[in-house]
Amino acid sequence: MGPPTTFDGAGASGGSSWAAQQLPEYLAVVSSRPDVGAAAGAAAEWAAELMEAEVGAVVLGDALEAQVGFPRGAAPTATLTAAARERHTTLDVPGLGPCHCASVGLGADTSGYLLVARCDRPFGTEELSLLRGMGRILGLQLRQLRTLASERTLRLEYEQRVEENEELVRSLQRRQRLLEEFGRVQRAITTRAPLQQILDAITAGAHALFERDMVSLRLIDSDDPAWMLLASHSGVPVWYRTAAWRLPVTSGGMQRVLATGEIVRVDRSEAEEPTNDPQILNAIQAVMIAPVSEGGARVGCLLVASFDKNRDYTESDAEMLRGFADHVSMALTDARGVQALHQAHHDALTGLPNRTLLKERLGQALRRGRCGLLFVDLDRFKLVNDSLGHDAGDQLLVETADRLRKAAGPANTVARYGGDEFVVLVDRVVSDVSEVTEIGERMLAAVQPPFVLAGRECSVGASIGVTVAGAAGPYEPPTADEVLRDADVAMYRAKQQGRGRVEVFHPEMHAVLMDRLDLEADLRRAVDQHELFLVYQPIVELETMRVVRFEALARWNHPTRGVLSPGTFIPLAEETGLIASIGRWVIGEAVAAVRRWDELLPGPRLGMNVNLAVSHLRLPGAVDEIAEAVRAAGLTPSRLSVEVTENELVREHDEAVDALFALRELGVSIAVDDFGTGFSSLRYLRQLPVDTVKVDRSFLVDVDTSPEGLAFVRSIVGLGTALSLHTVAEGIERPTQLAELRRMGCRYGQGFALAKPLGEPDVIPWLSSAAPAVAVG
Repeated sequence: MGPPTTFDGAGASGGSSWAAQQLPEYLAVVSSRPDVGAAAGAAAEWAAELMEAEVGAVVLGDALEAQVGFPRGAAPTATLTAAARERHTTLDVPGLGPCHCASVGLGADTSGYLLVARCDRPFGTEELSLLRGMGRILGLQLRQLRTLASERTLRLEYEQRVEENEELVRSLQRRQRLLEEFGRVQRAITTRAPLQQILDAITAGAHALFERDMVSLRLIDSDDPAWMLLASHSGVPVWYRTAAWRLPVTSGGMQRVLATGEIVRVDRSEAEEPTNDPQILNAIQAVMIAPVSEGGARVGCLLVASFDKNRDYTESDAEMLRGFADHVSMALTDARGVQALHQAHHDALTGLPNRTLLKERLGQALRRGRCGLLFVDLDRFKLVNDSLGHDAGDQLLVETADRLRKAAGPANTVARYGGDEFVVLVDRVVSDVSEVTEIGERMLAAVQPPFVLAGRECSVGASIGVTVAGAAGPYEPPTADEVLRDADVAMYRAKQQGRGRVEVFHPEMHAVLMDRLDLEADLRRAVDQHELFLVYQPIVELETMRVVRFEALARWNHPTRGVLSPGTFIPLAEETGLIASIGRWVIGEAVAAVRRWDELLPGPRLGMNVNLAVSHLRLPGAVDEIAEAVRAAGLTPSRLSVEVTENELVREHDEAVDALFALRELGVSIAVDDFGTGFSSLRYLRQLPVDTVKVDRSFLVDVDTSPEGLAFVRSIVGLGTALSLHTVAEGIERPTQLAELRRMGCRYGQGFALAKPLGEPDVIPWLSSAAPAVAVG
């Protein structure tokens, strides 16, 4: 391995990152040396290089084991030895004069020191922290080398006296297995395997050596330091870890270990766990506990425990457990410690437990008995996120998490499940569902007051699904996924019933879920089985009442449900990834219909509008597919207009830009559908190649009855005119609406007052007849 990278004087965070990078390389170099002298020499050389020091030395006992910086035989042995043992901060180096000096011990079990000295500057905090880490690693490796040397000696004695050493054979085999396990763990650390994988390898290796005993790693709960959480285990029965997955720090000797840093062997009287379960109280007969640390701070314990009344842990057992605990400490430090483990089980945005930790706790609660679960979904989160931006959406999620946590109380687990979904676990035995619905009502009340986001007050609200489940009698409890599904179904029912409410799960609600799954399966077959069809609604130039374009609208002729509108199946298509295949079909059918009309109708050529999702347009090759469909139909691209909803443009602006500009370059025009329902509209209109805005039908409801409604629509039409955009009013239902739109100068319109959507066979006869008479008020 090449020489180390020296410390460059970076800030605290930079120094920590540099130190974390160097320690695994240093470990690999030192652990590759075959004996004590070689390991000490490598350590002295690396320490001097990393610290940019003129002198590096390793002192073992009273002897100078290795040094760099002096010619062979010329080192001031007594001076270096005294400076290392007495922790001098200065050292008079022959030929250099007074130098800054730093010395660290090699661990409680190794009488030795690692020393460095340099002339130009004292050693900083980050350098001293790294030096201590190097000292601990060297001490660990020297203990292993000495153990290996002892094993070699024992092997020679064994070969001479085979008949007399049957016990020694077992000890040798155990020690060999220990070295093999340490080797596996060290390789995992140096190759930067995931932290949980390393911890699991350590507990599995310890269990293999302690055989019938169970091994567990407990770390202090970062959310509540009074508790220790089960972070890894091997050989621990399910019933035991279910009851004891979370223990007070004061349990059975752990507090003493954390306070002293020494290994503790606990007898039966101290081994009781804090539970009323007699099976647990009478289970553990002997425990041995070793401390584990991260960055020098003790953060947990490695435990080996036995159900055997005759189990007596020896000094050899303690030494072996210490070795495994040291490797846990090394792994935690290298992976940035307990914080990395916390992040693996907690949501980065809200700090709440994530889905993984929730499922683990839910599974344990279900095995203990009946527990409660609440599935919380915010009602208007998407509107906030789409209109005010992702930063405002993130702020909303953080504040919601805080409100839910306070409403649920400290005894219950509040987790972020994903997106705007939260799950609350009532982690106790629940006798009646009303105990859970009361919590749900408190949470509804908690999210009811408005949130202040981006300088605006936003009312959001929530819908909550509740279920109660768990072990009952001899029957196996349901799985965590099954209970989560039931609560999710109840939440979906709450949304169907008007939102802002709590619904309790009932088995018949599964029919709703199954219906959705059936509809999804049917939709996957609908295109291939020709169940989709298009209808065409005319777009009329309001001044002349001349038809200029048609909008293609998808319908689904379901074999058992009848004709379904787009609002029934398009959202499902977007969720399931079917929207692109449906979009391709719509484009192909629509441009083919225009081509057929060209062959049958004289006069001006009609244009065609099709609705496409941004999630379809941003797919590789989507624009090329549209170009090919237009070319195959023999149309000029300018006769096709692609409609995209304003909310999609706001939500997925970055993804839409390239596709929309590519379509414009092709000659296809772009229309913004449902205009006025999103925020920041003007900004996006100016950034994107938009030709047309379509005023959402909701704004036309009172255009002919309310001065405010009329003024609002007039402002949108005026905005389109100012930006040189065509304006189309959607949903014209009454002649009086049409009259107002014509008076304000809205150029185009569509709606039932002009013409209903037509099937393709009806378009030619309708166009060939006299233009439909429209009463103008």
